[in-house]
Order: sequence, then structure tokens, then C-alpha cells
Amino acid sequence: MNNVNFIYELMTAKDYKNIFYESTTSVGEWKDRIKSIEKDRGTDNYIIYDSELDIPVGWIMYELENEICFLHLIAIDYGKLNKKYGYKTLGILVLKLKDAGIKRILLDVQENNFKAVDFYKRFGFVVTGSEIQYIINDRMQEYLKMEFIIKK
Repeated sequence: MNNVNFIYELMTAKDYKNIFYESTTSVGEWKDRIKSIEKDRGTDNYIIYDSELDIPVGWIMYELENEICFLHLIAIDYGKLNKKYGYKTLGILVLKLKDAGIKRILLDVQENNFKAVDFYKRFGFVVTGSEIQYIINDRMQEYLKMEFIIKK
């Protein structure tokens, strides 16, 4: 398995374009989502980097508050999906959070994003509820609320 590292830097527009140009999500949707989240203070943004291949493979954004981590997104380059980058990134995140005394990871995921829902369930997240949220272009979308308990 490839060695995945977090690089502690904010993603630049150039990095974004290089990493997500093949994504099935439109660039406008990503940019709007990123802008809305970046306004929040305390959000950590990290490039996911494969040091063996010497390339960025994705991006993770999360926020810490008290003993809770709010996972805003994990985005893997479309051409790098199904190579365990997301799973390994979550594993590294859990270890970092455990060391920092964080007890839970919470996230919202679009209910119809079956791949993402399945990915999180396989990792150990459980569905705790659902909520309808307004998203880009005034479209309503139902989101599942999911939770992962970090074991001691």
C-alpha cells in the first residue's frame, strides 16, 4: 500500500485544479463548498500526499471543537479512487485525533452518495439521523448524519 502523508498547508487554487480536474463534482460546486467552509475559524485543510509516488492525491478538511472532530470532506482525485487512500487517510486522522483526546468524528454525507455512505460504514461510522439542507443553487438535498467513536 502506498504511503500517505498529510502536508500541512492550505490548498492553493493551482493545487485544487491539478487534483480535482477530473472530479465528477463540478468545479463551481467544490469552490462554493470550500468558500463556505473556509469562512469558519478552526478548520484544518490538508493535502493528502503519496510520498512514494511524489504526488498529491486528495484533500481533507475538518474542524475540532472540544472533544469532537467535524469531518467536512475527504476528496480523492478521481483517477486515484479505489486505491485505499481514503481509508488510510481516515486511519491516520483517527490516530492523530486519539492522541489529541478527541472522542468522536461527526460528518454529514449526501444520502444519495451511495459510494461515500458505504465507505464510511465500512470504516465503522454509523448513521445517527438525517437532515434536509439547502445547498448550492437553492437545491434541497437530504444528508445523513454519521458518527465514529474513537476507542481508547
